Amino acid sequence: MALSSGECFTSDPISVATENGTSYDFCIKFYPRGGGHSSSRSVLSTKPKSGFGMSYRVLPMFGPPPDEKVGVYLQFLPRHPSDTVDATFALRMKGQQRKGPKFDVEWRAGMRFVSLEETKLAEGRANDFGAHLMQTYLLADFVGYDDSNNQPTPVYLSLEIAIHGKPLPVHENRWTANSAREQPTTSFWRRAWRDLRESDASVAYHDPEQLRVGRIVVPILRSLAERPAMFRQGTYPGVEYRILRIIDPETGADLFYSRPGVDYELKPIYPLVQQLERLWPVRVNERDIPKLYTPAMYNGISAVGSLLTAVTGLLAAFLVSQAISIFVIPSRSMEPTLQVGDVLLVDKVTPRLTNKLNLNKYNDWVGNIILFHPTESLQDIVLKSGGRKLTDRELFVKRVAAGPGSTLKITDASGAVEIDGRKPLERRDFCGEEPTRLIEKFLRQGDEFQVGPKQVAVLGDCSSVSIDSRVWGPLPTDNIVGRPLLRVWPLSRVGQIQSLVTDWSE
Repeated sequence: MALSSGECFTSDPISVATENGTSYDFCIKFYPRGGGHSSSRSVLSTKPKSGFGMSYRVLPMFGPPPDEKVGVYLQFLPRHPSDTVDATFALRMKGQQRKGPKFDVEWRAGMRFVSLEETKLAEGRANDFGAHLMQTYLLADFVGYDDSNNQPTPVYLSLEIAIHGKPLPVHENRWTANSAREQPTTSFWRRAWRDLRESDASVAYHDPEQLRVGRIVVPILRSLAERPAMFRQGTYPGVEYRILRIIDPETGADLFYSRPGVDYELKPIYPLVQQLERLWPVRVNERDIPKLYTPAMYNGISAVGSLLTAVTGLLAAFLVSQAISIFVIPSRSMEPTLQVGDVLLVDKVTPRLTNKLNLNKYNDWVGNIILFHPTESLQDIVLKSGGRKLTDRELFVKRVAAGPGSTLKITDASGAVEIDGRKPLERRDFCGEEPTRLIEKFLRQGDEFQVGPKQVAVLGDCSSVSIDSRVWGPLPTDNIVGRPLLRVWPLSRVGQIQSLVTDWSE
């Protein structure tokens, strides 16, 4: 009989009895052209006396697509939806090659078989389980099909199956299924992050529900030094593997539940990049895997790790933003030293430490440029001039002209000043005058003030346009935010910002 892709032959029910008299029914499903699992269509065939009697007829003359594969699956036939059985099995196709060496193809695995309604392969429960054993175009030669008579050729399959009971307690240095009363008391977080083979000083404990045949596990590194060995044996860290078999290395017997020292046969549950692919499954001793987690545990750790990385990054960014920041010059008040569009790298730590620790070093800052929040009087001037209310994010930039204890006096209508009765050696008339001379309406010749404790007087380098301490008085040091370290833009003027000469004339 020629079948379409996804269709299968299904054997008669096979009854497997246990020592206690309970029996379980199974059947074998054979997919000549690919497919698998109980959702596929099946065709019941008549069984001759030998083998399962599944007959194979040659497919259309041009042959099947090369990606079609022969699938063989074992299906559980529950008598009640709640029935479940733990089984290990071997499905074997008998070779009948007419030419060359003869060989059989075998696949061994295990699964917790349940009804179709209870199937959840991600948790190691399935109604049917199997594998693709060869490409479909090889099947004719494998079964010895004779195309001279175009007669059906039987496909012989055999099944070995073992039913496993619940695990028995094994103490000392072997696995134990402790009762809730006997298990070591651990905190919630320790249980949430522990290895599936967690142990205390007296008992090695392999979780019987998570470490059994059919379950999915994720190998994890403890240190980078373990990475080469894990790659050599094919247990790539962070990859999800299904436990196809658990084997006693001394006897070679198939087990269903894990215990210390056993071998696992593992296969990834999804395709890997070509560089990591190899012949699957791989066989590895459980002691050669540093840590084993469930996918949920691994995803939880990854999520927490990502969250911590994000929080750490945000915290680092916040701390950096509190230490240094970027400031763009918005006005002409500091020309020609700083021009509109210049970008400054600003130190925000030193002013805060100086102020918080009461270091009283602001006299040493005379001649240096600072950035600061506007005072209330400066806010009022902006609003009265038709501007909007300024926010805490908006800063002003000026140069410190005098520190605590000094007296600043306006000596003429142009805005020239004396500090402690002396005129600065360098005038602040480096830029051209503003045509409308608006600054003069804010200045009064003869006005003076004394800079108090924790205050400074600030002036702009371009006195003809700068609204500074001549207009709104001294600046509280609490308002100082930072001082420029470097000009970082434009590239033609990258570098340190020079201070003015601080000598005074009589």
